[in-house]
Amino acid sequence: MFHKAKRTVRAVPGRTVVDPDTGVQLTDTPVGVNDSPFWRRRIRDGDVEEVKAAAVTKPTADPAPVAAEQPPPPPATSNKRAK
Repeated sequence: MFHKAKRTVRAVPGRTVVDPDTGVQLTDTPVGVNDSPFWRRRIRDGDVEEVKAAAVTKPTADPAPVAAEQPPPPPATSNKRAK
């Protein structure tokens, strides 16, 4: 199986760059991306900078909010009268 080469990049301050694979906007936090013509152009044009791979984070979309755990409902009561 063929593995793509990886690059580690981060957005340059004042530039907005969206990862085309994930749809997530890059920040100043380094992320690992697949080497492609898109990233080579972004580096060449000065939109992102390549950094050492020491502090790589995987890009993620905003996590879904976690619902707060609710207490269980009270036991059901019967409206019937005892005879």
